Amino acid sequence: LLRNVQSLSVEENLLDLLEASFIYIRIPELRGIPIAVLERLKSVPNNFLKQLSADRAVFNDLPQSVQRQVWELDKSLLQQHVSPLIHRFISERSTVLSCLNMNEENPNKQFSLGMSVPSVHRQTYRNGSAALKRVTAIICKSNKIYKYIVNLCLTLYRESEKLFMSRDEQAYCSFRSQLLMSLHDGVNAIRLEDPCHKLAWALDAALKDRSCGDKRLSELMQIFHPYDKKQGRKKRRFDEDGGGSTSQPDENTVLGEMGMILRDPPVYFFLAREALKRLQRVVEHQALPKQDAPLIFLSRLLQIATDCRSMLREKSFKFYKVDEGLVRDFYPKLAASFVDKKMQKLGKEVDTKAVDPYYLGEWLYSHNVTHTVGQVVYQVFVIDCLAKNELDIGQQALMTIASVLPKITSKAIVEWSPFMYSLAERLQSMVKAKAIRVTDDLWKLAVDSILVKAVHCEVEVHRHVLQLVDVSSGQLAPHQLVAYLETMLEVSEKSRKRYRKKQAKLAQEQQSAAADTATTASAAGDGNGTSPHKVGSPHRYVNDGVHEAYSKLVGSALKGKLNEENAPKLLEYVKQRGVS
Repeated sequence: LLRNVQSLSVEENLLDLLEASFIYIRIPELRGIPIAVLERLKSVPNNFLKQLSADRAVFNDLPQSVQRQVWELDKSLLQQHVSPLIHRFISERSTVLSCLNMNEENPNKQFSLGMSVPSVHRQTYRNGSAALKRVTAIICKSNKIYKYIVNLCLTLYRESEKLFMSRDEQAYCSFRSQLLMSLHDGVNAIRLEDPCHKLAWALDAALKDRSCGDKRLSELMQIFHPYDKKQGRKKRRFDEDGGGSTSQPDENTVLGEMGMILRDPPVYFFLAREALKRLQRVVEHQALPKQDAPLIFLSRLLQIATDCRSMLREKSFKFYKVDEGLVRDFYPKLAASFVDKKMQKLGKEVDTKAVDPYYLGEWLYSHNVTHTVGQVVYQVFVIDCLAKNELDIGQQALMTIASVLPKITSKAIVEWSPFMYSLAERLQSMVKAKAIRVTDDLWKLAVDSILVKAVHCEVEVHRHVLQLVDVSSGQLAPHQLVAYLETMLEVSEKSRKRYRKKQAKLAQEQQSAAADTATTASAAGDGNGTSPHKVGSPHRYVNDGVHEAYSKLVGSALKGKLNEENAPKLLEYVKQRGVS
């Protein structure tokens, strides 16, 4: 019969055979016949698809072409399959690092999955993402499924309960961008129907080139031109004024989705760095920031990126003109730093305290859209100063950050995670290159006043600061090392507890899923169910994300140097092996 099915070509005959055999689809020994018929049909009738969606065991045995038809009909079933894959993408090492690394990478550095993510290898990371591969396989050539998945991603991003942009929210933007570019890499025709395709492709190419030159800027300006209606005055050339007017509300979510593409962290940090480069060019030409159309346009892109979640929530889509405070106040103040850097290179003395007035500090803890743009530009500025060994100005900028850190709320500090991670990474490089010592004022400012106090913002930041301390342990006396570790344990107590709870919840969900799978398999095989409690048992040890790193330090740099008197908290923590 199976051989005969393969020879049938008339749709009507196949449907008759499906009608006759479908009632046996729940019998494993006979299931192959209706499944073979389903695979041969170009379009399965909806009444069969509805029945297939209701039985998980049968659905899992279906060819993917048939599963795809079921998903097109049943959005909730598609969501059950795709949501875990989106969260798996968020948890992938490459995604985590790309959301945190603000450093501009050396394009000649040898690439490996173990190092911090370089922007020039975005396609390599797309190809290496198991979750992304699975999602693109689910989509195949179905534009309907692609739209469902994009809308699911938008919903997760828009409806997130977190007030501030944590790594998860940033990763939703990465998923939106990288999924589209995965279709682009595979030359999937669906990409051409996505209104964000040209934007995603142009930005991906700019990241690969590590530059957003005039030609690329012109492409981006043309993409946003339809959203920049000019009213009440004679229309001017877009490239002359940077697109300076306000658009009317858009009828759909395209501008909000474009904001997600722009908020993909590597893109977001890249645009901030490009804005800095334009500001430097403004200084070199002795012009004013408000007169530079590319700087204005880049700033507006950053504003869309920062405001896109509010746009999606409020359903109000506007391409706002650049905020006057940004070009009138913030950029000129920051431009003074470029002037002083140039003076330093000429060997002239500079009063660095005049470089970074406390006015800039006000931009670092306010949470309106414009100030958030100023924050990311300033953060990139600090990281780049250290990378270029402009330590005097970098140190003064860090003083400003240290002064406002206490004003940033415990919930808002999560938005500083990329800066903290990148600062720790930059300092590691400087320590290895012997460009900084633990006795330097810059070390005390960056580590003692900033990083140690910020380890609670993100577990990856905590790990990276521990790596920095480990790299520098040869320069630290045992009591200094203990002081750092115990201070970080105290600062991170609540965040480690939250992490443990999250990991315990994930472990419980995985165990439940494994139990359900085993029960289904057993029921399908012999009709006798298996009790969930027989599948594994809860793990007593629940990792808090950093215990292993502390244990390593205690077992290496501090081996044989600790006792209950000089390190009571640290020893107590390291001895812990589980959470009751």
